[in-house]
Amino acid sequence: MKKRYDSKFKSKVAVEAIKGERSIAKIASEFGVHPNLVAQWKRKPLIIYLRHFSANLNVVRRVQSKKIILKMSF
Repeated sequence: MKKRYDSKFKSKVAVEAIKGERSIAKIASEFGVHPNLVAQWKRKPLIIYLRHFSANLNVVRRVQSKKIILKMSF
């Protein structure tokens, strides 16, 4: 049967991996999980953050381009 981990545990492992102070293998060993899971849990919040950041950046670009167009109109 596949073992399930709660979100608090995943978050704790992900934070340790994101800090980058130890290797993924060491973190996996310390928490008793496979290194692939640590890498996966590390990657997920980073992807979410990057998507959010890039979405906000696109909004800023659209607003800036509209301001430029408005300035050119006058």
